[in-house]
Amino acid sequence: MNIIHTLSIKSIKKNKTTSIVTILGIIMSVALMTGLFLFSNGMLNFLRDDYGLRHGTAEVIIDEIDRSALAQLPHRDMIKQETTLALIGAEKVTSDYYVHNHVVGIQQKDINTTVPMDVEFGRLPENPGEALITPELNSLFDKPVEPGTQIRIDLLTPSSYTEKENIQYTRQEKELTVTVVGILRNTPLRYPMTEPTYFVLQTPEENQAAQRVWAGFSLKKVNDANLKTFTKDLPGSYEITEMAKYSPNVSSSARFFIQGFVVVLMVIVVAAGVGLIQNGFMISLSQRVQELSILSSVGMTKRQKWNMSLREGLFMYLIALPIGMVSGFVAMEILFRILTPMMQGFVQSKAEMTLVWEPMTLLQIALLSLLTVIVATLIPTLRVSRQTPLVGVRQQEEIKIKPRQLRSPWLVRKVFGLEGDLAWKNLRRNRRKYRATLISLIFSLLLYLSLSSLVYYMHQSTEITQSRGTEDMVLSTQGAESFRQRDSFEKIAQMDGIKESYCSYYLSAFYIPESATEGSLEEGEDRKSVQIISYDPETMSVLLNEWKLSEEDLKGARGVLVNHSFYRDDQGAIRTEKFFENPPGEFAVLIDDPDLKASHTLTIVKSLQEPMSKFNASWGDTPQVIVLPETMEELTIGMGQIEDILPYMNLRMIVEEENHREIKETLEKTIKDSEMRMDLTDHRGRFQRERDFITVSKILFFGFATIIALISLANIYNSLISSLRLRKKEFAMLRSVGMEEKAFHRMIRFESYFYSLKLLLYGIPLGVLSSFAIYLYLGQRVNVPFNVPIAHFAGAALTVVVVLILIMQLGSRSVRKGNILDALKMEMDL
Repeated sequence: MNIIHTLSIKSIKKNKTTSIVTILGIIMSVALMTGLFLFSNGMLNFLRDDYGLRHGTAEVIIDEIDRSALAQLPHRDMIKQETTLALIGAEKVTSDYYVHNHVVGIQQKDINTTVPMDVEFGRLPENPGEALITPELNSLFDKPVEPGTQIRIDLLTPSSYTEKENIQYTRQEKELTVTVVGILRNTPLRYPMTEPTYFVLQTPEENQAAQRVWAGFSLKKVNDANLKTFTKDLPGSYEITEMAKYSPNVSSSARFFIQGFVVVLMVIVVAAGVGLIQNGFMISLSQRVQELSILSSVGMTKRQKWNMSLREGLFMYLIALPIGMVSGFVAMEILFRILTPMMQGFVQSKAEMTLVWEPMTLLQIALLSLLTVIVATLIPTLRVSRQTPLVGVRQQEEIKIKPRQLRSPWLVRKVFGLEGDLAWKNLRRNRRKYRATLISLIFSLLLYLSLSSLVYYMHQSTEITQSRGTEDMVLSTQGAESFRQRDSFEKIAQMDGIKESYCSYYLSAFYIPESATEGSLEEGEDRKSVQIISYDPETMSVLLNEWKLSEEDLKGARGVLVNHSFYRDDQGAIRTEKFFENPPGEFAVLIDDPDLKASHTLTIVKSLQEPMSKFNASWGDTPQVIVLPETMEELTIGMGQIEDILPYMNLRMIVEEENHREIKETLEKTIKDSEMRMDLTDHRGRFQRERDFITVSKILFFGFATIIALISLANIYNSLISSLRLRKKEFAMLRSVGMEEKAFHRMIRFESYFYSLKLLLYGIPLGVLSSFAIYLYLGQRVNVPFNVPIAHFAGAALTVVVVLILIMQLGSRSVRKGNILDALKMEMDL
């Protein structure tokens, strides 16, 4: 064992506290780097699996290709798996949006392997000739198709399956009869499969007989070079899917965003790690500067000093690397188990977040950690190497500051006394030593405050979007025929598990103001929007009692005017708006009269002077007239098929939390079985997904900020404890001239206060600026008021002060031990 190695081991043993804290800092840095690598890979793998479950596992897709051209594709040796869907033909359709219905043949082996099939109603096909239809196709029938229905398709062969214009059709000789056994929940594949489509189960022989096919390919090795080579000479239109773009070695915007975000965080981790390790080695070298100077005077070269420091760093690195990696793996495994159900709920997917890594990942972590340690060890070594041996032996590097620079303000001595004066002078004398530590701690504080502001504004935005209604679910339908069936619609509210509910009916119309002229009416300028509203009988009874009216008062073309409405101002506060200073006694309303003449007149029997708080389900700037359901039905007679003025029916429900999923499934089945076309809006589910997203963000953001803060606290612990130990002789001198224990404690506390004050004077204003920048960014999307999260700011400030005081107190307690005379004789506490 050579002398350099011996000195390195001896140095680590002598400075146990500094070495242990430095090793802990390296462990935390390596664990965080490992976690960031694993999070990046895990998130991309989650997105890849989610895409595969939704849209299939093909990485390259050809929309339409002849069977002969498919057999002659170049680079077939690169294909891992090939999927072909027979393009059987097309069916003409009467639609303003769709060109025709696609008829596609699929094999049993491709269902829910390469082609996902999520059946909402019915089952998967089991026999040739059975078919699944997409929701787009089901919406084109007069009545929704029931599983088991046989459909005869008049097959046509289009000149193109991918174009939407100038398509020529050739009628096929045979018709095709299929049995619909299920309706898909979503469209599994990209265009042209996003058009209304029949997926007909075929035998392998039937699939091979098709002359034109849709083809999907999975490659053996997916990277940018292979994708470019494989797609270079492909005939026709092709697409590289998101399945490929989420792969580890493929460039894409999603990968760039996620990995770019991770790289930014990685730079922060490296900077914090370098600061901690560098500070630890600087402290160690400062404690040994006299020893190193003596060694230099007897022939120790700069290269040997570098080797000694590097050996110390590598020794600590080898101890910390496996512990840090294992800690990172364990932490991410726990984190993924927590995040998986939240992410599944947020994106409505069955994909799972799992640990994904390769040997190259471990090598990257090890190399990045090694680079961090090398940089952190060389910087303090280079500084110490610039000293001449004589300066180091005499300890003259500490005597560069002039007395004038140590002079404290008169206010400090007057307010804090001698102890405060001494504390101020010490901070001035050691400000260069503390500068790196102070910057590190300011950065940690700023990071925490910024993340607190981001989460706060995300939470505020969610609260604003959720505050426009208290209902958990809304079942809605539209159409005059549906309105006449409102009794069956209202019966849905009697389901078990629904705590509160009410039905509301809306009819959009226009009214003619008294100031309107005939010319302006003809041009449509003076028409004003109005909403005609009604409720179910039970709700109407509650409202009539509240207004002290009877049902007889509203019979006929009579209504109650809601003269106020809610809206939210730019500061996020809920305001009310008044429509009429002098409410009219009647409304001439236009519903479907092409000559713009009033088709109905509504008499106003009461004008509400306050907005409706409970049943006012509509926000905006439109006055509302509440009428009986019978009056609403009379207004809809003869409306025809003008879709924009058909009445809407809404069933607004508040459900018991534990029955939410069951009620949702029941309502979805009700929608399927009903003759009315209804839509279900699940506010509770959406709000829960938004809350889950915020929870995920909190876990990730604050987890990262906490580890960075711990690294910074380890840094400041190293700096303060080592500084106090180096001042042991100074403390002994103060005690020898009569400084009492109480005064000594006051001096240490004042140092903590001054240090904390300096930190907060920089950190809090920067945190407020960061919070304002986040507010400006989010304010472009949601009207949220600017508020500083005072609780987080106050908590962070209090934590910083308490931690600094504790560290200073613990450090000063250890250096006060021992005999004063022995401390005065010491040249250096090694």
